[in-house]
Amino acid sequence: MNDYRSKRRHRQEGRDYTKSSISRAILAHCNTPEGRAEMAEWREKAAKKTEAPKPKVDPALEYYQMAFKPGSLMVTSGRRGGGKTHAAISFGQMLVSGKYPELGRWRIATNVIFLRKEGNRFVTDYPKGVHHIISMKELFPIAADVLEKGENLLLILDEAQNFLLGEHNGTATVTSMKTFMGIIRKFNIAVWLLSPVVKNMGPAFRYFIDDEEVAGNVNIMWMKDEKQAKAVINRLHSKRDPRDAIFMQYSAKEDPVGMWVPRLSWTAPPEKLKEGEFCYDHKASAEFSVGDGFDFKAFISATGNVSSYEMVDAIRGFYRDMKEIESEGAKSSEDILVTAAAKIKSMGLTDESISRAFGIPATTLRRKSEQLGYVWSADKSETNPDRYKRIKTGGE
Repeated sequence: MNDYRSKRRHRQEGRDYTKSSISRAILAHCNTPEGRAEMAEWREKAAKKTEAPKPKVDPALEYYQMAFKPGSLMVTSGRRGGGKTHAAISFGQMLVSGKYPELGRWRIATNVIFLRKEGNRFVTDYPKGVHHIISMKELFPIAADVLEKGENLLLILDEAQNFLLGEHNGTATVTSMKTFMGIIRKFNIAVWLLSPVVKNMGPAFRYFIDDEEVAGNVNIMWMKDEKQAKAVINRLHSKRDPRDAIFMQYSAKEDPVGMWVPRLSWTAPPEKLKEGEFCYDHKASAEFSVGDGFDFKAFISATGNVSSYEMVDAIRGFYRDMKEIESEGAKSSEDILVTAAAKIKSMGLTDESISRAFGIPATTLRRKSEQLGYVWSADKSETNPDRYKRIKTGGE
């Protein structure tokens, strides 16, 4: 009580002892080098708080992070012309453009054909970050480059029902794709399959990974449902096109979530393109296969027991060896004949005899054999087991 009265008396006299002592202490500190530095830091922090408000978080980002990540298998079903390819290409362009840095850097590999406007015509061409492929053989060299640069690859495959039909379960493409879906994460790949219906595709490509009855490989199901889209648009009193709506289901145990498809340039009709702009070909067909001469089992064996840090070298080493094998087996029929002729020449037969046997001039045989690295001469040494030996007859 006495202390309270003492403070009140000081205030009445215009001398608040408590405040004045604190003020003097603060002012004294602020006049020191340390105090001035602290005040400058405080002003800078205060300015940042007022100048940089917290950015608003896009509510769709949470769902994008579930879908667009390495190892994700996504499937879209819906009627023809309902916007399946439109949606996949739009989301793909969103990823390639880097609109959401939180999702990482992306490229696209796809069997969908793109067009570029050039004067009064349209030419087949692809935007930066988009690779056109029609086989698994073409996919992995791109994947090696993506891995090396720390990027991700979205593989969009249109008309998936053409090469993943349930009745084709034993084919090389279906068998290879089943194996591939289990290891796409190690190559930084996410796969998006587009099909009018999924019922005619194998279980691995139409059931969720957490389905308790029939487990498949699917992580995300994107559905184009025009009737449901119109209902949502009417409820929101929106004027948007039903094609702009898509429904995403991320688990067999969860209900689909509606969201808008991004409105971006690659889905524009060709007639609306400006000079140099790109769009996907809305009418072209699409195909996909393992690829001629591509031994997928051998590829899996070559890359299967390899660390993530050695994967790029393993992929490139496999393709380098494959090219060497292909070049060895790519001799023309004429090269085969010339090789045989050079072998016979080494046995000691005359040019005239060899030319008559093969129907090729001796000079041509000599020139071509030398081009292939053979020596056009008879090898009469004892080390040549195939050397020609004249057989003496009794009359000689």
